Amino acid sequence: MAAVALALGSESDVWQTALDRSIAIGVGVTIGAFVALIVWPDKAEDRARRSLREAWAALASYLDEAVGRTMGEEQSDTDADKEYRKQIKSAREAVGQARLAKTERLEQQVQATARI
Repeated sequence: MAAVALALGSESDVWQTALDRSIAIGVGVTIGAFVALIVWPDKAEDRARRSLREAWAALASYLDEAVGRTMGEEQSDTDADKEYRKQIKSAREAVGQARLAKTERLEQQVQATARI
């Protein structure tokens, strides 16, 4: 929005151009804040829970592969361990970014999952 505001306007009337640009930038900021807070609020707590669920799914895949290997079954290379590490890191980061939510229980779940 700011780029459009800077591209528009004539150089002959500096005050009018500055006012137009300020209004355009203000509208852009308002729309961006509205979208971020109302339309699509991706909270750190939600991201942490989503990453934790993905880490649990990766742990389940890893366990399934480990049991299959002990039984002598052929296993495809799914990189469950790599996915688990990526998701647990993402969950830790999201819990660290949460500011307004009570995250003690969520943090305990992340720590317990990491210890596994």
